[in-house]
Amino acid sequence: MALAIDSKTTHAVVTDDAPPGGCWRTAVSAAGPVMLGYLPVSFAFGVLAPTFGVPAWAAIAMSAFVFAGSSQFAALGPLQAGISPISIVFTTFLVNLRHALYSLTEAPNVAGWTRRDKMGFAWQLTDEAFAVHSTEFAKRHRSAAECRAFNFLIHFAWAGSTALGCVAAELIPDSKALGLDFAQTAMFLALLAMMVKGSRELLVAVLAGGLAVVLTVAGLPLWAVVVPTVIGATVGLMLERRAAGRDTASDEDVPAIAEESLS
Repeated sequence: MALAIDSKTTHAVVTDDAPPGGCWRTAVSAAGPVMLGYLPVSFAFGVLAPTFGVPAWAAIAMSAFVFAGSSQFAALGPLQAGISPISIVFTTFLVNLRHALYSLTEAPNVAGWTRRDKMGFAWQLTDEAFAVHSTEFAKRHRSAAECRAFNFLIHFAWAGSTALGCVAAELIPDSKALGLDFAQTAMFLALLAMMVKGSRELLVAVLAGGLAVVLTVAGLPLWAVVVPTVIGATVGLMLERRAAGRDTASDEDVPAIAEESLS
């Protein structure tokens, strides 16, 4: 790894001296579990889409260009009902508004990247990718090449699984009876279980989940994603800063206690 100066931005840019093969091996190792998780969910979307009147080519295009599981599932009903495209786009925008928070969180980790790398990274920043990127960036430096490889692999797995689902849809007479629409919920629960490390994460998860249920029951499903995400992230940040403040205070008390004992 080396540093170079971008002549257009005058910012330091991280360049990679590692061979491309090393980036791909690391990316495959990190992307494997996500790809396996995407397989049943995207497959389910490919199977369900034709039952809502969405042709196979459109379902595959959604997975290739939209690349947002919750939004794709949420769009099936409105598309079948013939709701205006503007309303569907607005609904998708609200459902995916949490991704703005993801980008803000990851921004410091990619500060030295080129603008093109940042744009590509932001476009492919799904819920699962955010979970993996956040975990890995907390452990070590990750190059833009490695992250590109990781994002490509999970993106290909998502679009490819949708294509397989569309093919299987022709062989399954009644796909809704299989309950495949629960696959995405199951994947999110598995991700949540992996991210909950202690009482702080558990509190934020319960708070956000409770708010989502309340808003859904109150007839505000469009806000059941954005509002809990913002409130949960805010509470989590406050708890984290409070814990960091306590740790700092305890570290400052140790020298004082040592000085008192010596005197």
